[in-house]
Amino acid sequence: MLVRDPATGQLFVMKRGNSPEHIQEEAIADSVYEAMGVPVPKHRMYVDDNGRPVKLSEYIEGRQLSELSESERKEVYQQMQQHFTIDAIVGNWDVLGAGLDNVIVRDGIAYRVDNGGSMRFRAQGAEKVGDQWNEYPTELYTMRDAKFLAGNAYSSMSFKDVVDQIRNLPDDRVAQAIALVPDPQQRRILERRFEEARRTAEIGEMLMKDSFKEAYADDFTRHSLGIRNAGIVDKMPRQMSNNPVEVDPYNLFDGSLNTPEAKSYTILKDENGVEFDNLRTRPVPGGGYANAPPSLIGNLADYMKENGMDFKFPSAYLSAQGCNSWSYTSSAMKAWLAGQRTIDPEETFYWGTSLQTSLSNLQAIVQNGKYERYSQSMTAFHAFNYELLRTTDLPNINRDRQEIVLVRTESKSVMNMYGLIEGDRGVTMKRGAAESYSGYLPIEICGTEYTVQSVPLHRIIATYLYEAKPRSGGTSLYTDRENEFVAMADGIPFDYVAKKDVLNRMRSMVESN
Repeated sequence: MLVRDPATGQLFVMKRGNSPEHIQEEAIADSVYEAMGVPVPKHRMYVDDNGRPVKLSEYIEGRQLSELSESERKEVYQQMQQHFTIDAIVGNWDVLGAGLDNVIVRDGIAYRVDNGGSMRFRAQGAEKVGDQWNEYPTELYTMRDAKFLAGNAYSSMSFKDVVDQIRNLPDDRVAQAIALVPDPQQRRILERRFEEARRTAEIGEMLMKDSFKEAYADDFTRHSLGIRNAGIVDKMPRQMSNNPVEVDPYNLFDGSLNTPEAKSYTILKDENGVEFDNLRTRPVPGGGYANAPPSLIGNLADYMKENGMDFKFPSAYLSAQGCNSWSYTSSAMKAWLAGQRTIDPEETFYWGTSLQTSLSNLQAIVQNGKYERYSQSMTAFHAFNYELLRTTDLPNINRDRQEIVLVRTESKSVMNMYGLIEGDRGVTMKRGAAESYSGYLPIEICGTEYTVQSVPLHRIIATYLYEAKPRSGGTSLYTDRENEFVAMADGIPFDYVAKKDVLNRMRSMVESN
């Protein structure tokens, strides 16, 4: 309601909200906005005669969004986009108002005049439930979705605009805004939301700098944040390690790796001695796999299902890749993955038979309108692998560089074709869009020439560490003996080393800065 100061005649908006907690939270949101430089009415909190909190806000006399022409409203939306990330971080879904009445334009400035839908509360005062208000600002994506009201203002924003905006948030203003939240738990949630937004921007920027398309970086980070929001990352092992035995390892490279000595390299255990932690389903006595608790792959499959995707696509790829990296399904995935980059696929990658064959295979898989589901499913799977490698302390990962050291064998004829000789360092050659590597114990599959390289974690597409489908147990690829990682390693230099030097070179590459 409007009230007038009898002394000055100035008008104010007086609100009590749906509850004391609601109006107090709205006032906090106003203060956070103000600290971040977003135009909001000035306000003060009072306590009425009944002991209830009351908010008095400056009355902004102007025009509501609903009173503007379409072209005028478009200009205001462009102005509002400058502070989109703050709307998302405080969770202000109702920033526009159901009747386009929560924003008032005065003297060309758009004021957010009703922020009651921010933080813990919905616009009408009901508390948000579950993951609607937590440390993960998924509104960075939902509020840009044209299906939702806020999308009227924000769906035209590019992902790069969002990344740049987050990266440019002033540290001092962010710290000031967080300090304005009196409740320690809510203060920590807001702090974490700023941190998660910055983490998202960091990942997005990294992907785009590495020639991933902007749209792919947008989807990848959405799933990265979504997987974290679903609690999947919280369940990931924090450490897994191997325990190589003291034997001459070079006798194990020939592929006969089902020995205890070989397994000491390839079988990873968590801090409690459990093989592969919860990445694979462990059968329960009398119930087998069917009645066992879900693995992380089961959790990922659930996340995909709840968000309109299908784990059958990554599962089919893993099974096919384990048998033949140029199988129908594997080559289709290579074509899809190459299509997510801004580089020329024909010039950059080796294509086996041909790029057109791989594209035809992809088209057959995604026919009848399945492309979007396939693409989102594979993107979410890629994001899951990134989160796993970033979260779990594994052998051969350099945390400072966020890279993992891998080894791949090639045939002598291939190395000769590229004019490479044993001992070459920092060289490159054309490889497939997603190729097989060994993580811990090199094995000779298609050749006897060893290449070692340090691959950024975001270039890892799949690993042998988890099962291929929920409640199946075992590895996702061929066997543990191959300890396979699938990587997109174009443009990354490698060292061409002698067999006797492979493990030492891997170790030195992990330790180097």
